Amino acid sequence: MEETPTTTSEAKERSMDPLSITNVMYRDAPPIASNSMKHPRSIIDDDAINSARKKDKKMQKRAPFPHTTYEMINNCDPDIAAWTSNGEMFVVKDPDLFAKLVIPEYFDHSKFESFTRQLNFYGFNKVESKVMRIKDIDQRTINHVTFFNEFFKRNRKDLLSSIQRSTNRGKSQTNHIETLEAKLTQLSHEVHCVHMQLASMENLEKRIVSM
Repeated sequence: MEETPTTTSEAKERSMDPLSITNVMYRDAPPIASNSMKHPRSIIDDDAINSARKKDKKMQKRAPFPHTTYEMINNCDPDIAAWTSNGEMFVVKDPDLFAKLVIPEYFDHSKFESFTRQLNFYGFNKVESKVMRIKDIDQRTINHVTFFNEFFKRNRKDLLSSIQRSTNRGKSQTNHIETLEAKLTQLSHEVHCVHMQLASMENLEKRIVSM
């Protein structure tokens, strides 16, 4: 059966017909925003981005302590903490700011003492600067705290796996106590020798006086 072509007048009448399907479709359809295609809504909103960042921080905090500390020193403001010039040690220049601003970014606390204790557990040692004369003290570095570990070096992340946590929590303290006891024994021996020399000198003096 051959279809009869629709004239312009018929199409106009059909569009005005309230029962026309075409009229209902165009009448009820919601308007399309002109800029909807130009600026499509992003699938990832700000909450999702913030959530991803927090998750990344948590993963970073679960990393091994030496690796986390390495990243912390490597990315730290050099006025607060930095590697030494030869890269063999790192120095905390401002312990207060370090505890307040840096430590909480990588660990679940903000205490410099706790951070130092963890370093001790992993075999880090404080490097004390020996000053022979008071006038040689540099006021700019008087608060600096330097730490050393033979496997903790700048640009040597391959060595970090060699840094292991002590299985005995009191091992470092025990070694320190043993060292102090050895020094005390040596000092006691030296004091005893001095007393013996004094006694000998007193006896000699008495004999000279009695002559």
